Amino acid sequence: MHELESVTVLETHDIFALALAKASLEEAGIEFLVKSRDLSDMRMPQDGTSLGLTPLCGCYSQIQVAREFEDEARELLEPLRNPEPDS
Repeated sequence: MHELESVTVLETHDIFALALAKASLEEAGIEFLVKSRDLSDMRMPQDGTSLGLTPLCGCYSQIQVAREFEDEARELLEPLRNPEPDS
């Protein structure tokens, strides 16, 4: 049996970015897989430093696609991967 090779094209903890990414990929006809991890049990380090995460949805998600669709998916999701700062 041949296993499909997948690649991560977006990593986010923003529920809105995740929803937009899913809608964009669906509209383009690109099949994807979402892997999520709950961040609600993460603890602040003892030294008080931040982990650098802002879990807007309480989870960390990755969207993966088949390697053959990687370039197209990355192009579609570029605005979500590198959002422009507010003016």
